Amino acid sequence: MGDVGSAKAAFAVAVRYHSSGRFKEAAELCRAILAKDRRFSDAMVLLGVVLCLGGSKAERAEAIALLERAVVIRPSDAQALEILGDAYTADGRLDDAMSCYRRAICLAPTRAALHSKLGIALNDSGRHADAIDALHQAIARDPKTARNHFNLGVIFKAAGQADAAVEAYRQAIALDPENPDALVNLGVIHLQRRDSDAALQCFADARRLGASGVAVTINLAACLLDRGEHDQALAIATEVLARDPACTDAHLVRGNVLIALERYGEAKSAFEAAIALDPRSATAHNNLGIALKSLNRLDEAVAAHRRALALDPAHVDAHINLGAVLQEQGQLDAAIECHTRALALDPQCALALSDLGIVLDRKGLRQASLDAHRRAAALAPDCAKIRFNLAVGLLRAGELAEGWAEYEWRWRGGIGALKAPDMPQPLWDGGDLAGRTLLVHAEQGLGDTVQFARYLPLLARHGARVVLVVPTPLERLLRSSLAGVSVVGADAPLPYFDVHLPLMSLARIFKTDLDSIPAQVPYLAADPAAVAQWRQRLGNGAALKVGVAWSGNPNHRNDRQRSIAAAALLPELLMPGVQLYSIQKAVRPADRRSLISLSHIVTDLAPRFGDLGDTAAALMALDLVITVDTSVAHLAGALGRPVWNLLPFTPDWRWLLEREDSPWYPTMRLYRQQRFDDWGDVFERLRADLRWHAVRHAAALPVGGHSDIDAAIRTAVTIDEAVGEGPKGRLSALSS
Repeated sequence: MGDVGSAKAAFAVAVRYHSSGRFKEAAELCRAILAKDRRFSDAMVLLGVVLCLGGSKAERAEAIALLERAVVIRPSDAQALEILGDAYTADGRLDDAMSCYRRAICLAPTRAALHSKLGIALNDSGRHADAIDALHQAIARDPKTARNHFNLGVIFKAAGQADAAVEAYRQAIALDPENPDALVNLGVIHLQRRDSDAALQCFADARRLGASGVAVTINLAACLLDRGEHDQALAIATEVLARDPACTDAHLVRGNVLIALERYGEAKSAFEAAIALDPRSATAHNNLGIALKSLNRLDEAVAAHRRALALDPAHVDAHINLGAVLQEQGQLDAAIECHTRALALDPQCALALSDLGIVLDRKGLRQASLDAHRRAAALAPDCAKIRFNLAVGLLRAGELAEGWAEYEWRWRGGIGALKAPDMPQPLWDGGDLAGRTLLVHAEQGLGDTVQFARYLPLLARHGARVVLVVPTPLERLLRSSLAGVSVVGADAPLPYFDVHLPLMSLARIFKTDLDSIPAQVPYLAADPAAVAQWRQRLGNGAALKVGVAWSGNPNHRNDRQRSIAAAALLPELLMPGVQLYSIQKAVRPADRRSLISLSHIVTDLAPRFGDLGDTAAALMALDLVITVDTSVAHLAGALGRPVWNLLPFTPDWRWLLEREDSPWYPTMRLYRQQRFDDWGDVFERLRADLRWHAVRHAAALPVGGHSDIDAAIRTAVTIDEAVGEGPKGRLSALSS
């Protein structure tokens, strides 16, 4: 290689080595050429290309140095500038890369690939508008190359222009239907839009074309999760992890499926595994917070969401989820701030609006809350959770007609754990039932079943053959109470029927509003013999016999607000002239200790309760029931018993707002919190009213029947009458 001719001949051999994949020989020959001729720019460029293929930082640094020398020697070489730009891009030096591409474009303006590469570098720099212009320039020069349309789709997606990205990917697919990349990216957009059918088709087509990478498989699992096919989604994610335990996305999807399956402990472990692999994954920390909240580990959940936001302050979901946990902790102003920040980042975020509506409701800002729910539903008309939140707001506000219609969204995902029964017979639409049998199936809690059982006799009186399927604890009571209705237990074989309907949908079918609630009580009746036994067991002393229940289902989403500790409530009710009876069926460990400590003055009746028929008989033998919002409140109201229902500041929708009575139960009085999470005012009113009621009860006994009333109570009564305590207008529905 002593002359120029031999150098050129050697370079031609090096080019052939490179073309045939013999990169090591090509590099060695280029080095030999450059050892003889340090200004042989073609060898510099080819050696730079080979070194870049090696991928190591040292090789890339040597390649960049060679390519920089080459473009100094040949500043008008567009190809060398393009290759140097590629090397800069690989090294993360985007400004230098864009400078090279622009210089190359000036030399070769019709070369579409240069515009495309400039667009990619601009996109990676966050300059999406300029990147889109560059890709449009590429497509104008080469409209038939699918890769240009694909790159434009990537940039549109990064710029938040999902509709334009979809169109670009579709154009890429039309030009190259055998390439799965655009199908995968299009499927991801469909999945993010919750169009799981379209997403599933894209991923299936991509796999048919040979796309078998982890990204496709995991997105397929995410798609199945969105469709509710949890077992299959879990199987796919688990299979990926069996092959690749270090796949962060597989841990994330597996955790998401486990959340959907309510296996929160396992979900927590899955997200922790993802974090161990990628500690800077804001999504993993955010999802861990969701699992921790579901496990009632609220402080840890807050920490997880705050970590997600430290990693990505623009993570909208983390702001929303942090707000939800803070709301659960009673930090309502902080929760509002979180949802407001989420909306500042994404003003069209329907979920942030809906959750903001929930917090505003907790704050007592009822109209603002309902407005937020309506706006959220308008933005996301197909989101079941948002539509269900709107339903609850409407029903609580007394707008029943619209509320019942929205409440049907409970079956489409509004209540996550609620699954519609799989029945081949059609749903009843309210049409003529002559000669047909209607199957009505209970849903949700025991209290819901008691409340809406009032509609069954109405159906029967209209000539329908009605079958009611109920949970076992209610079977005996409802069978003896509902004339003309066949009652079967949930585990019994179903009889023949023509149409079916969920029990709580009857309010919609009957077009129930506040003025047409069928509120005649009692509509349930306890077994007379059992009632007589209970009356004998409790005796007929002068004291007011008061049954008390203080907590409901701990899994209820509002349990923290509606339940009260026994140690907080029971001492408030201890007074002369009152005999307390615990009718609390399920007693939590801390409450059990309190109940034992008060066993000398509070009699526990619940161990004698088998089903709700037993509970009903006991309630009939009591003078008054005091309870938080549980099935006991509904049962006492349906039996026509005097019942005082203690409600949190934002109550369940059926208790409406502000009023002290219930249109569902004429014998019920409502005691509402006046401030969020503060029972103090409720207890004060409760004590005064109970003392007054005990005196009136004793005064109504036959002469001499109240001789055992404490003299201090008689003195207190005189004082109360003098100062006007115990407003008599609030006692009209509660005569003994």
